[in-house]
Amino acid sequence: MATSPSVTYLCECQKRFPLSELYFCEQCSKVLCRLCLAEEIDSYYCPHCLENMPSSEAMLYLNKCSKCFECPSCFNTLSPVVSSDQRYYFTCQFCRWDSAILGLVEERPDQLIVKAFSRERDGPHRHEAAKLIEKFRKISSEVQKEKELQARLKRRSTIGLIVASASNRRQPPTGPWKWEDMEAALVQKETQQKSKHVQTIAGQVTDNEKVIQPDDPLDVSNVTTLQQRFTDPACQPSSLSELYPSRKQLLTRRSRRCRVCTRFVVKPEINPCAVPPFKKNNIAMSFIPRVSIVQLPSLNVGQPAALHLSFTNPLDSNVHISFFVDEFADVSVVVPAVPSYLGALNDLLEVNELWASEETPEGIEPDDPKYVVQRQFNRVVFNFQITPSRETSDVEVTIGWRLKYQNAMNQEQTVTVQTVLSLGRVSP
Repeated sequence: MATSPSVTYLCECQKRFPLSELYFCEQCSKVLCRLCLAEEIDSYYCPHCLENMPSSEAMLYLNKCSKCFECPSCFNTLSPVVSSDQRYYFTCQFCRWDSAILGLVEERPDQLIVKAFSRERDGPHRHEAAKLIEKFRKISSEVQKEKELQARLKRRSTIGLIVASASNRRQPPTGPWKWEDMEAALVQKETQQKSKHVQTIAGQVTDNEKVIQPDDPLDVSNVTTLQQRFTDPACQPSSLSELYPSRKQLLTRRSRRCRVCTRFVVKPEINPCAVPPFKKNNIAMSFIPRVSIVQLPSLNVGQPAALHLSFTNPLDSNVHISFFVDEFADVSVVVPAVPSYLGALNDLLEVNELWASEETPEGIEPDDPKYVVQRQFNRVVFNFQITPSRETSDVEVTIGWRLKYQNAMNQEQTVTVQTVLSLGRVSP
């Protein structure tokens, strides 16, 4: 099946990604994907009230906001409103769901939040889970003590055997333990452990849980969806009238490091309201030219076709560019043989084109019309010649290019980038 024309970039791990999903490490001069970076969580914050909290506080509140609740029907943020009798309840401004149908009404907004939070904190399922965790914690502690005791006994018996063999005594080693006694004790302990059964705590069926009989009439419009049930995993209501508001899930602000040099590639601010939001944000779109297909000709076997690619420079300095290509079995590619350059990005040129400089940088030959189709500010259109050798449903070409430019520290930096072009079907 033929695919639509597209341009993807190769990461160091040889996986394809669009330019918007890649990052750039200035220390290594490499284009990296999110899989080649190590992530670290800096802070947690609520997407609605934007309150940030450390990891200890986030774990205390189960990675949920302590103030904001979301609608159980449409998952929008709920707002506390006051009724005519001066009582507060939650309502959704989108689907018009309200908590009055559940009896979740209080005289003050803070009491309303405490009452909604107490259902999750004091729920029977959470107490049962706490009992199970405590039970297994005790079992784990006992198993660890038994392992330490067995290791101590083995070490003591081994020392006794070594001493007995060194003294050439035929009598069994003296001491509180003999080798046969230790083996018998271990076998007896393993038998006792196998015979033990973990006492499970059976959950009690509450009055709200109903068993649906096959002959009962079912109103499909009143049945909850899987997403609505998963937001309340403790109860998992089956009817829309049983939906209960849940707290807003927290989001994270994460740093990303290069796994090779361990330098930060992305470092956000702790506060989500900070301006600018990042201390460092080396996304590839800020360093690597954007490639797009300007003209895609019809591809026929044995006939050369002109492929026009546009390169847009995101840097505020001139970039020297040279191309290279590997040999392919399905297609032959002719790239520009003469190095060229991409002009620096200047936002003022969009206001007045007279400020544009047409001088060619030193060490670069003037543009050859055979390879350079168009040049405008920081955008250049290059001409590539494509000649398919056989018919195929989707031809792919990998074109490499090297960039040289002056970075922010006035140091020359060289970057090698590879792009994969999916050009579509080749006709006979």
